[in-house]
Parts: sequence; C-alpha cells; structure tokens
Amino acid sequence: MEKRRADVPPLKKIAYDASAVGEGNWWDEEQTTTILQKKIDAIFAQMEEYKRVAEHAESEKLRIERAKVDDLLSLLENVHPDKANSEIQEIIKKEILNCQQHMQTISQLRKRASQAKEFAVQPQPEATPAIDASEISEHINRIDSLESKVLHMTSRLPPNYTKLVKALEQENRDLSLSIKVLTEKIEEFIKKDAESCREKEKAEKRIEEIFQTSSKKESELLAEKERICTEKDILQKRVNELYLALETLNSTIVEQTRDLENVSENRVECANQCHIRIKELENKEIDRLEEVAFLVRKYIDTGKKNDLLLEEITELKHQIKHSAPQMISIPEESNNDKEIIKTLQEELHQLKVDVERSKIDYLERKSSANYHKRKSVQYEAELSAARKAASDLAEVNKHLQSRLHESEKSKKPSSQRDIELYQGMIRCSLCSTNIKNVALKRCMHLMCRTCIDERMASRQKTCPLCGTTCTPNDIVSVYL
Repeated sequence: MEKRRADVPPLKKIAYDASAVGEGNWWDEEQTTTILQKKIDAIFAQMEEYKRVAEHAESEKLRIERAKVDDLLSLLENVHPDKANSEIQEIIKKEILNCQQHMQTISQLRKRASQAKEFAVQPQPEATPAIDASEISEHINRIDSLESKVLHMTSRLPPNYTKLVKALEQENRDLSLSIKVLTEKIEEFIKKDAESCREKEKAEKRIEEIFQTSSKKESELLAEKERICTEKDILQKRVNELYLALETLNSTIVEQTRDLENVSENRVECANQCHIRIKELENKEIDRLEEVAFLVRKYIDTGKKNDLLLEEITELKHQIKHSAPQMISIPEESNNDKEIIKTLQEELHQLKVDVERSKIDYLERKSSANYHKRKSVQYEAELSAARKAASDLAEVNKHLQSRLHESEKSKKPSSQRDIELYQGMIRCSLCSTNIKNVALKRCMHLMCRTCIDERMASRQKTCPLCGTTCTPNDIVSVYL
C-alpha cells in the first residue's frame, strides 16, 4: 500500500532520518510502518520525559513543604513551648486547610462577581439573573470580612511565618500551574498516542481484512478455475463417452429393431403354434380323461364281478363241505371256475397297468402344456421389456442430443466474450486500435507509442487520462 509523502505530516529528525530512500516521491508499506513506529516511539519518549519532570516537580514540592513545615514547627515551639509537636502539627494543618478553603471561596466569589458585572454590562431581558445585587453585596462583605480575618490571623504570627506561608503559596501555585500544564500535555500526548494506536489498529485491521478478502478471492478464483477445468474435463470426457454411447446405442437399437422384427414374427408364429399345441394337448387330455374314467368304471365293474365271484366261490365251498357225496361231480366245475378267476385277475391287472400308463401320459402332457405356457409368457415379457428399452434409449438419446446442443451453444458466446474482453484490456484506451506499449512513470498509466508521440509533438505534456504533467524522460516502454 503506497502512500504519498504529502499525505504524511512532518516529523522531527528523531522520528526518521532524511536518507536517499526517504527522499523518494513514494513510500511503500514497510517504510510507512517504520515511520509510524518511530513516530510512536518518539511520542512515548516525550511522554516519559514529561512524566519524569512531573515526578521531580512533585518530589521537590513535597521536600519544600516538609522543610517549611519543619521551620514552622520550630517557630511555633519557640512561640508555644507548652504545647506538644502533634498539637502544633494539627494547628498548622487546620490553618493551612482554612487558608485553602478561604482562597477557594474567594476565587469562586470573584468569578461570580465578574460574571455578574458582565451580565450587568450586557443585560439579557429574556434570561433571569442567577444572582441578585443584594447577594453580590453580601458575598463581597463576606469576602472582606474573611480577608480581614486572614490578615488578622497572619498578623498574629511572626513575620518569618507569614513570609514562608506566602512563599509556599506562591510556590504551590507555580507548581500547581506547572503540574496542570504538564498533565494537560501528558493527556494530549496520551490522546494522540491512543489515536495513533487506534489508527494503527484500524489500518492493520483494514490491511488484514483486505489481505483476507484478497486471499479469499484468490482462493475462490483458483478453486473456481480448478472446478471449471475439472468440470470441463469431465464434460469433455462425458461428451466423448456419450458420443460412444450414442453410437453403440444406435447400433444396438438397429440390431435390436432387426431382432425384434424377426423375433416378433417368430414369436407370433410360436404363439400360434403354442396355442395350437395347447389345444391339441387339451383335446388329448380330455380323451385321456375319458379313457381313464372308462377304465375306472371298468375297474369298478370288474371288482364288483370279482366280489360276486368270490362270494359264489365261498358259497360253493360251504356247499362242498356240507355236501360231501357231491364231490365227485364238482371238480370239473371248480376247474372251470378257477380258470375264469385267473382270466378275471389277469384282466384286472391289465386294467391297473393301463390306468397307471394313462396317469403317466396325462402328467407328461400336463407338464408339457405348462412348459409351453411358461415359454409363451416369457417371450411376451421379453418382447415388452425390449420395447420399453427401445423407448428409454430413444428418450435418453433425445436428452443427450439436447444437452450437447445446449453445451455447444453456451460455449461459443462465453469464449468470444472473453476474447473481446482481453483484447480491450491490452489495447490503448485512446485510439482503441494499437496495443499498450508505453507507461508514464509519474502516474503509471499505459497507452500506445503513437498517441504519446502525437501529444508530445503538439506540446501537450500532460497525461491524457489523469492530467498530471510529464516529460519525455517519464516515458518508459513496456511489453504486455
């Protein structure tokens, strides 16, 4: 933070030495801080000197008072030999306090009298007087009486005592005045020091705030730049990936559409064939069920016949047991019955085998029908999923195309704007055509060589931007 010398108030030679560095037209931040520090140190040194003088004056005053009190004590001991030292000291203190009080009252009354005289000289009809004439006369009479009392009391004392009292009063006044002056100076210096400290703290706070804001802005700008670069790289990668994805999607969509066309035709044929096959299987199942029902009915009938035959056989056995003589003629009939039973048992076994086979065929046909149903449902689900995927891919393709178009649109004007801005920054602000290649040392303004040469040729030796006077020696070439 540079600062002109004219803005800084002049200091004593103890504050800074007029060296070659200090004689320049500009002070940088370090020089200003060193000068301010020297100024503060000089103020503190002067304050310390004033404090030492005040302490010395106070100690001298106490020493003089003690010496004069000792002289008064010796005089009073000679005048009043019958009294003790403590009583004499109390008498002296009381008398001194009374004298001080009387002097204060006298000074206050004189001030009031002077104020009353001023009000009497310049009357103010609107404002009521604070003190009447009678009160003033009473105060004056009182002052006279007090002065007479003081004179009477001082006349009683020996002449040396009165001289000492007067000398003490005069010295006390001088010391009080000097102390007041010193205290006022010390207060002024303290105030100036406090103000300078406050200004320094404010300047430091401002510098810290500016530094913090600048560092924050720089960090934010760097972070923003890095973020923009990363976003740009990510977007570029994303665009490339999207291009590849779009190409792959287009190829896959074409292939899937072809496959779907083929698959749709095949699936329609397959569905028709499945329906036909299902109908055939249902018809076969119905036929098998009818056969099974017939076989079951036949099995039931054969069982009934078998039961009847068994009952007849049991009856015949009972009859054989009861009728033994008839055993000779029966064997032929029993052999015939056994053959019939065997044939019936063989037919029953064959019926059971046929029933089991029909059940197995029924289950096989049912499982094949369920398999064909599941396949048809699976084909329909795959077809709907493929259609949905094709629609989703078309929507994604449209969205990506729109985003790509928007990103291309947003890139073009921003880059053109940045180029125009940078070109305007490096071009001369007077002619707006040439590039800035000259700087003035007085004001550090930049412009082109042709413009400054034209002004120097026309004897216009001032800066065209701020109006400060300049010479050909102040012109310096710069390169941007």
